[in-house]
Amino acid sequence: EEDEVRDPNAIPTGFISRDAKVWEAKSKATERNWKKRKEEEMICKLCGESGHFTQ
Repeated sequence: EEDEVRDPNAIPTGFISRDAKVWEAKSKATERNWKKRKEEEMICKLCGESGHFTQ
């Protein structure tokens, strides 16, 4: 019998600030990589210009 449903995205209880900093740094790095990859996808394969791109 579960009293509470655990949110998989919730920060675990007993989280200490050092772990929080590591977790935050990892999520920021992931976001940076994702944005960089998105920007690379926006570069045209034919002429190398960003903004317009061929699928």
